[in-house]
Amino acid sequence: MPITAQENERKLLELFSPGTRFTFDGIEYESKICAKPQAQGGGGEPITDMYLQAKPTKEKVDDLILKISLKKTDWEFIKNHMQKVDGLDVFFKEFETMIRNYLERASELVRDIPVIDLGGEGKINGKMLDGAITLGWEMMITDRNRGLSLCILENRFVREAILGEHIEERRRHVLVNGDIINDSGIPTHVLEMNLDGDTTHEDIFQILRTSEEFVEAHQDDLRVILKANNYRSLRNDKTSSQRCDGSRYLIVQNRWFANLKNGCLSRELIADVDRVFEPNNQSRKSLEDALEQLGINIRDVELEKVKLCDGVPENHQ
Repeated sequence: MPITAQENERKLLELFSPGTRFTFDGIEYESKICAKPQAQGGGGEPITDMYLQAKPTKEKVDDLILKISLKKTDWEFIKNHMQKVDGLDVFFKEFETMIRNYLERASELVRDIPVIDLGGEGKINGKMLDGAITLGWEMMITDRNRGLSLCILENRFVREAILGEHIEERRRHVLVNGDIINDSGIPTHVLEMNLDGDTTHEDIFQILRTSEEFVEAHQDDLRVILKANNYRSLRNDKTSSQRCDGSRYLIVQNRWFANLKNGCLSRELIADVDRVFEPNNQSRKSLEDALEQLGINIRDVELEKVKLCDGVPENHQ
């Protein structure tokens, strides 16, 4: 069974738990502080996954401090499920300019792609399930070439996306075992590894890279992408909020309307810089309200009763 990110972190923390001795760059150290940093005030996370402070056992050298960002070997996302604060972190003073550029490209990409699947054979998008209705699209930064790719992330933003040097102070100067330690949320190293019961300190140090090395390795392969956030209308066993992928923030939204004159479901595509990263619950509410106005029971949706207005792309040939 694949290891989860949380299990991977737990194994790393256990391996360097206080009192543990290990050798780094030929010097033996004993771990004194080993913890997962926490943002001040709750909400959001620092980029550092493990803060380690260790004292030399013999040599008269400074304490070793490692701030490690841990990634599974199949990692994909540098920024996942982005919110406005993430965009501000990455693009800083250029946030509005870059978002306008991305919105222009995004509206072109998604304007004509299917946003609802009324069931049946001959799907255009094979990943779209019967009854799926798109609420909008999230923005993410990944190392994969996905279908809804906006562009390669420009070089000047790669360092910030990985290290977060402009992130808000409560996620930069974070809590380690309850104490605020300056810059503890900014990683010094990156570890790409799936840990198991046989993993040793030596295994880790062989793979561990400095953050600068990791940034250099990904100067030209990070992409800004869109990912659809879908409402699963046929999941009668779920509440309204559980029919989509949790609380997500959409850079481009679909607003749904009931055209009562023609008895059909309509949508407005919103790609507006003043409305970027709106929560998906607004699009979900507009969809459910529109369906109910059309006489459709949202607790028992019958797809054959959903009539679409002209211009709403459906997922079949």
